[in-house]
Amino acid sequence: MILRYWIRLHKKLGLSEKAKRIFAWKFFAGESFVDWPGPESRKELYETYKSVFNAVMDKKDGRLLF
Repeated sequence: MILRYWIRLHKKLGLSEKAKRIFAWKFFAGESFVDWPGPESRKELYETYKSVFNAVMDKKDGRLLF
């Protein structure tokens, strides 16, 4: 159920591929950003994750307009 919701929601939010990968790495796979295979800094990873998480929660709570 959560995965289906995510699939529909990420299209509505217009997330970049990088943002989707970062969010899925932490939220769905439960991986640590210490093990992230890309060149992004941990600060960038956490900021991206937090912004996607907040957008998902805002959309869930009906606070986003799109």
